[in-house]
Amino acid sequence: MDTTTMARIRDALRAAEGQAPGEALRQYRDAAGEASLRDRDDPEARELRTVLLDRILGCGEAVGDTEELRAALQTLLPHCGAAVTADRIPLLREDAPLREALGSDDADAALGLLLDRIRDGTYAGRYALGELVRDLVVEDLILCQISDEGFLRGQRDLWELLRRGRRLEALDRMTGELLDGRETDDETYLRLYVSLAAVEQHGPAFVYGKRALAGLFRRQGREEELAAELADLREMGAEEDPA
Repeated sequence: MDTTTMARIRDALRAAEGQAPGEALRQYRDAAGEASLRDRDDPEARELRTVLLDRILGCGEAVGDTEELRAALQTLLPHCGAAVTADRIPLLREDAPLREALGSDDADAALGLLLDRIRDGTYAGRYALGELVRDLVVEDLILCQISDEGFLRGQRDLWELLRRGRRLEALDRMTGELLDGRETDDETYLRLYVSLAAVEQHGPAFVYGKRALAGLFRRQGREEELAAELADLREMGAEEDPA
């Protein structure tokens, strides 16, 4: 980062001190727009990004989830900012490694930490970590559907396979597990299977997944949802014989 840009950002930080939170957030957003702040390998950029994030979070604690807060976070963190909301600030204050990963706008690093926390039961339900995982992958048509922490704990390797874009491999694996009689009572798993089959335009797997869902709803006595699945199967001309 060149000295002129560094000085301009430091001046903005000083000018925002003592301002009302809303006005300070607008100044922080303007400072966060400096392109050179995105350089993860520049120690000066990293330091200023850390200070900016801390200041922005402090304002968020004062004003809550406002348009100014969202704008400042998304300007500073183009990849992760939308997932950082006022109600998640206590988590970021408590979890320094997670705050650092998000502050570096590194979604993959943040996701790895969150999955570790879910696996280890670190916060014992105090924070909705699964929802934060989901919000960090909101642009993924498949993974954006998953916030169930039980699923993320038990099926992390499957989730990571999908994160790497290996969808057909994941679909084949899930088909094998369902044929072996595993996961047939896990609604999150079955809905994921149906969505994955739809995205991959795999007709037989899609029908198989719809039948499995119908079977689950029948076993659980969920008549309305069962009727909807059977109606879908009839419309596709498939046998009404839920697994």
